[in-house]
Formats: sequence, C-alpha cells, structure tokens
Amino acid sequence: MNLNQKRKINNNSEDASVPTKKHRDEAGQKKGTQRKSDGTPKVHPKSQHDSKDFGKGRDSKKPGTGQRSNKKKQHLTSIVTEAKANYQLYTDKKVEKDEKQLLLKSTYDLVKDHIPELSRMKGMGKVIASLLDRKDRKRNMHVLSGFVDKDAKLLLVKGNGYRLAAKLIQVGNAEIIKQFVEACMSNGKGLRPLMASFKSAPVLNAAYVNGNVEVKRSILSKLVLGNMPFSVDDLPLVEVFSKSKKDVVEECKTFLQSILNGKTIKYEIIQDILVLCIQTRASTGMDVDEFIKVTSENIIPLCRRISNCTLALWTIWLASAQMRKHMMKNMKGKLVSLLQTHNGLMFMMALIESTDDTKTLNKIVLKEFLEPLDDLVKNADARKLLEFLLAPRSTKFMHPKDIEILKEGDSVRTSKKSEVARFDEIRDYMQESILTAFQNNCGLWLQDNKLCLFIIAVVERYGYAFEAELLQKLATVMSAKDFSKRIVDKAVRMVLESLITADVSRFEDNADAPLFLNAFIPDLGKTQRAVLIKNCARFLSNILEAAPKLNKGLTFKIKKSWLNEKSVQEAVNEYKTRSAVNK
Repeated sequence: MNLNQKRKINNNSEDASVPTKKHRDEAGQKKGTQRKSDGTPKVHPKSQHDSKDFGKGRDSKKPGTGQRSNKKKQHLTSIVTEAKANYQLYTDKKVEKDEKQLLLKSTYDLVKDHIPELSRMKGMGKVIASLLDRKDRKRNMHVLSGFVDKDAKLLLVKGNGYRLAAKLIQVGNAEIIKQFVEACMSNGKGLRPLMASFKSAPVLNAAYVNGNVEVKRSILSKLVLGNMPFSVDDLPLVEVFSKSKKDVVEECKTFLQSILNGKTIKYEIIQDILVLCIQTRASTGMDVDEFIKVTSENIIPLCRRISNCTLALWTIWLASAQMRKHMMKNMKGKLVSLLQTHNGLMFMMALIESTDDTKTLNKIVLKEFLEPLDDLVKNADARKLLEFLLAPRSTKFMHPKDIEILKEGDSVRTSKKSEVARFDEIRDYMQESILTAFQNNCGLWLQDNKLCLFIIAVVERYGYAFEAELLQKLATVMSAKDFSKRIVDKAVRMVLESLITADVSRFEDNADAPLFLNAFIPDLGKTQRAVLIKNCARFLSNILEAAPKLNKGLTFKIKKSWLNEKSVQEAVNEYKTRSAVNK
C-alpha cells in the first residue's frame, strides 16, 4: 500500500465516513455486542437470537411486505368506519324499510370477504349480526363458513363477536346450534365460567332457548350438576333429581350464589335452573326462602321478558306474606307497564289469587290499576286482568292453558283465605270505579267487538246494580239506526243476552228495579226491529223465556204488543227447531 492510499484511509477515518475500531466497539455495545479479551466479539443473547434468525429478519423480508400489512389495516379500518355508519342509519327508526334493506346489502358487500377478522373488532359483532336473516340461508352459511373449527367458534363466543354468535344460533338450524354447543363444551373449564361471562352467557342462553330437547338437556345438566360424580348421559334430569335431590340442590346453590344477579336472572336457562331448585326444595320440604328472596327482588324484569313466567309464578306461590307485601311495594308505579306483557298478566293473576291481605292489595296495586281505567281497558292484557277479577278462571274470558297454569299453584300456595271471600272483597273495592267508567264509555266500547267481552263481564258481575240512567243510555245506543249493522255481530248479540239475564237477577232481588227491556224495545224503529227479528232469534228466545219471570216488571206495550207479534213468534220457533236438529 503506498503512502497516498494510507493518507486517504486516515482522512476518511477522521471524517467518520469509514467506521474506525472505536466506532465499531461503540456500535457493538449499543446492539448488545461486546469484545472478549482476545479481541473477538462477544455476542449478547439478543444478538445470538438475531444471528440464528439471520436471513429471516428485517433484511430478509420480501420487498413491500410491511406496506401491504399497513394497507390491509387501513382497508379494514375504512370498512369498519363505513359499516358502523350504515348500522347507525339502519337502527334509526326514521329510516324507511326499503332503505334499511339497501343499507344491509351495502354493508354485506363491504364485509363479506373479511368477516372472521372484522368479527373480532370492537362493535363489529352486532353489525355483522344485523345482516343475518332466517330467510337468507345462503348469507347465513357464508358468515358461518368463516368459523369452521371449534376453536374459531369458541373465540367468537368469548370475544367481541358474541352478539354475532348468538344471532347465528337464533337464525341457524339444529346442526349450527349443535356445533356451537360442542364448541362451548370443548372449553376446558366447563360451561359454568361461560355462563358467568357477560359475553358468552347470552350465546349459551340462545343455544338453550333455540335448541332441541337434547341440546337443552345437555346444557342444563352440565350447568346444574357441575362436577358431581355420577353421570347423567342416559338419565332424564328428573330422575337425576330423584336420585340425589339434596346434593343436586346444594350443587345448584353454590353455582347460583356465584352467578345470580339482576343481569343474569334474565336468561331463560338460569330461570329454569331456579325453577328446578325451587320445585325440588318445595317437594322435599326444604327451605326455599333463599331462592325466593333473590327472584322476588327481580320480579319486574322477569315478568317483562317474553320468555315463560314459570319462575315468577313459583316465586309468588311460595313467597311468605311479608315477601308478597314487599313485592307489591316494589311494583308501585310500574303496574301499568307490567301489564303490557302476557307474563305480567299471569303474574298479577297469581299474585291476586295468593294474597290474603286484600287491603294492601287494593291500596298499593289495584288503586293504581283502576285510576287510568278508561285507557287501560283498550289494552288486551290489562282488560283480561279486569275480566279475571270479575270472573276468576272463567273459560268464557280466559284461555284453558292459562287456567291450567294457575292450577299448578293450588297445591303449593301458602295463602289461607278462601277464593270467594278474597274476590268478593276485591270486587266491592272495584265496583264504583268500574261502573263510573262503564257509564261514561259504554257507547264507545260497544263499537269495538274486542271490548264487548269485557262489557259482558261487567254486566254479569255488576248488572244487579245498574240504575235506570245507565240502562237507558245502553238502550239508546243499541237501538239507534246506525247501530243496526252492529247487532248482526255475535259479540253484540252476546251483550244483549247478558243484559236480559241481568234484568232477571235484578228483578228477582227488587221488583221495582229498572229493566233494560223496558228501555230498549220501545226505542226500536221498524228497521231495527226487522234486523233484530232476522238476526237475533236466540236473543228473542231469551226474552220470551224471561218474560214470565219479568211479567210484573214489563210494560204493557211489551207484553201485549211486541212479544205477541207473529214475526217474533215465528223467528223464535224456527230457532228452536234448528237448535233441536243440531243437537
């Protein structure tokens, strides 16, 4: 090497354009490389790891890999933003139905190629769940195809996609439900931890509600029995309970104490477990107050849900008088909203049948119930409760299935007062409010067939107390020309027949009492009479049968003129002949 070359190297070193030994040592220390005593470099463990992966690190990556990863993230982020914006519009009540369908289609086109990745992102589970529909099986299967194996389904259940998993179960077939249940069963810790999580609990509950008997039994037994030693694979759950009732209830008690609260009690599977425990403990004579206390604190949410109300009914049947009083106080101000559902109606019926303290019932519950009576009558479930109060368990006003449900509590109820005494006290309290509302609204109510059944209940229960003013108002409305078309309806004819029956009972109690017939018949014009004779032969037959009993109470015009008309007699005879043939 000549002098000029050496000089050039030294100059470059001083300029730091070429790394010197000092520079290399400093750089090596920063990167974790040190020099041994012999001058050879000592490699730091981290550097060893890097050296092993030499060729796989940053320098060995294919050109553009990082850029593609960033671009994909940006692309998914833009999809999430647009999909969430579509979902927000979709949930807006002001948006028309056709526009909502277009929004769903647009969202599906956005997410269909990235469903597994998107489902794990916050807030996207419910967005993708909104795309599912029972009618669109192809779309449902496409969404499900992104979660083929058990691990993927379990990740969906426990992660941000839990709403999507629950919706897939709701719209899916038996096979889909079974796949999700198997995925949940594959969880090494069992089903109880899943039930304790706010994410996986609704998914497990959806599988229980929508699954077949086998699925229901499998989930229920795993949750109820937990780690109990004996197997239930070949035994119905009822037989398991009969094998070791006390052990099963104690096992359930431990599980429920760790999980039960105002949020988890809304799940049907938890309700059914509670019912099994309560029924078992009651049948074995064990104390049920511990379970009843928990359910009584959450009785309003239980009744407001669409699911069956078995737990609420068992709660009220087995509750102590003090607990019932506490529940009634909690219901104050919420009764009208409670009666917007059939479950609330059934619970109120059970509460009324089980309560001995009618003073508290009237003061806390029925007082609130009767105040908005004019509007409340228009609600079907509230109206059915009124009909139940006027005619308990009557098949005329109640469905036979509902009556059978209430009968289940007859043998377990803790109340002591007789049914007759209880309902007489309640009806005496209601009489003034109902009669006032009836007098003010009877003309309007008679225009609606749905309300005619309630009118019949009022007439049958309080008809003996009808005064002349109310009877005249009913007669005026029902004899009007524009009401002729309504007389043809069966519901209106039934009201007329109930009014005749009420006339008889009223006249038997008091010979000077006013009669509906004396007000109704004279007000009829020729047209109305013709309609009545043609369409209401049964009503006319009832009048003729009641006439001897009402002989002294009927006016001369009705007895001598109208009842003896040839057309009336012919219509009645024809009706009787037809009835005899049908029998």
